[in-house]
Amino acid sequence: MKRVRVLIVDRNPEVRRALAARLDSSRRIEVLSTAAGAREAFPQISALTPQVVLLDSKSLGQPPEATPIDETVRALRRLGPRIIVLATYSDESERQAYLQAGVNRYLLKDIDSATLIAAIAEVAAEQIFSAQRD
Repeated sequence: MKRVRVLIVDRNPEVRRALAARLDSSRRIEVLSTAAGAREAFPQISALTPQVVLLDSKSLGQPPEATPIDETVRALRRLGPRIIVLATYSDESERQAYLQAGVNRYLLKDIDSATLIAAIAEVAAEQIFSAQRD
């Protein structure tokens, strides 16, 4: 079975480590690297070509330094990966903004490992199916 290549982007180093440990326990997932924010993630995405990026919903920074959601998501998508946003709490306006910008899933961080791994596999499979249709 080919493993899904994942990059984790989260501003909190403990969360990055915990997510990586959860995902590394699965034979279906290969965590390539982690990044503290979108800016740090861009060169890693180019170099490592992950299939899926797990993006913390708050990793784009805080105003006034924050990057617009749609701008960042479009830039990430141009590099090829599918994007799953992980949020600490449910925020419907944020969820809609991310989905309209083009993310593939918007999930809460308290998701159990099995469900998260299944979501990552689904999103990666969608990428393969989409590429085969083009």
